[in-house]
Amino acid sequence: MVFVLLYFPCIATFVATKNELGSWRWAILLALYTIVIAWVCAFAAYRIGLLIWPV
Repeated sequence: MVFVLLYFPCIATFVATKNELGSWRWAILLALYTIVIAWVCAFAAYRIGLLIWPV
């Protein structure tokens, strides 16, 4: 759930970012950045959850 809340939401947002910033490079970098941040936060939430309630 943490990942879904943070990752790059949809292709329309991707194209809007490209149009606003004027370059596909910035849109791709922004998409990769949000995916990495989402993965790191989801991994941290999972690990913290295991510390609180081990399976």
